[in-house]
Amino acid sequence: MKIFQVCLLILLSTYVFSQETNKYKIANSIIDVKEIIKTDLGLEVFKEIEAMNLSNSKYSVGILELDNILDGNGQKLGKLLGGCQCHMMMGKLEIANAIGFMGGIASVIEINISDSTFKSTLSYNTDGMQTYKFNKEGEFITDIVVALERAKLEFSPDSKFEHDGILKGKLIGTSIKYYEKDNSSLGYKEIQTNVLSIFECKLTDYEKILKDNGKGDLLEEMKEDLEHQKKKKN
Repeated sequence: MKIFQVCLLILLSTYVFSQETNKYKIANSIIDVKEIIKTDLGLEVFKEIEAMNLSNSKYSVGILELDNILDGNGQKLGKLLGGCQCHMMMGKLEIANAIGFMGGIASVIEINISDSTFKSTLSYNTDGMQTYKFNKEGEFITDIVVALERAKLEFSPDSKFEHDGILKGKLIGTSIKYYEKDNSSLGYKEIQTNVLSIFECKLTDYEKILKDNGKGDLLEEMKEDLEHQKKKKN
């Protein structure tokens, strides 16, 4: 049942927002994520990651960089080490690259494998704080999901779109405009975020896991629930 709930949450998130779809591409050359981490974050950080021995883990590391392009002072978080995960279920692939603990930010990519289209968001976990809103007149809310209105996604040509395969890639995009609480006279500032997400992760195919463990009935139940939720959205 736990696997069922996790998989269903992954799939249903695809229908939470409306956004123009793009198609991902395969890069002309290998995207060496480890070398990028070594160059951008330093040799010591790279050695610490290697010592963690994540080769057999479903978790891996990447780089996430966020830049508010509407801030005249050039507000940037800089390039930070992110934690990456990749999941696939019924032809839908989700890649998350997150920073922070408890309250945090994740770049989330949702891909339709059959036609190579994808949608991307920034997901904010504010740990219960009412920090963001989507319009000036609205109330501040917790845990928002902000769509990227422009995005480009490339995968390294050595990526393997199969269970336990390694995916490596790069997302570059720009979010829609939204608002963050601050101490100004208005009480908020307008934000539009440029996003760079460089990721590497081992792909978990939940459909294969369910089939291999004799859970075909559960898989059909999940498909029915998903169709029901899609009809409710329409």
